[in-house]
Amino acid sequence: MAGHIPGALNRPFSQNLGPDGKFKPAEQLKAEFEALLGGRDPSTVVHHCGSGVSAVPNVLAMEIAGLGRTGLYAGSWSEWCSDPARPVEKAEPEPLIPVCIRSENKARRRRQCYSTARLSNAVIVFKANWNYSLMLAACTIRA
Repeated sequence: MAGHIPGALNRPFSQNLGPDGKFKPAEQLKAEFEALLGGRDPSTVVHHCGSGVSAVPNVLAMEIAGLGRTGLYAGSWSEWCSDPARPVEKAEPEPLIPVCIRSENKARRRRQCYSTARLSNAVIVFKANWNYSLMLAACTIRA
């Protein structure tokens, strides 16, 4: 099931590790977690993931950072979404916007259709020819 626990923040556990595969320095972890928490009290954090396993590095990283002990919801998303009575937040996908133009190639007179999809800060443009076989035409990252 797609979605997440309401109010959840996202921090992939790999962001706790440096290029050498070891935990980043405590000061760096602290700064990163404080930025993510945005003023929230670290002692109120309960980590979760899909099944409770990959959330553990975040528990350890916050302790290494000196932010204290935090909780772990071992059942995680698997348990949460199994009960339809529990609330689930879902992001509304942005709609594709079709834009059709005529090809400049007058000999072929083929219609070219373009669709754009906004995903986070990326704008992806898909191009379809007359039989609608899609191919990726461009990907632009916006700052």
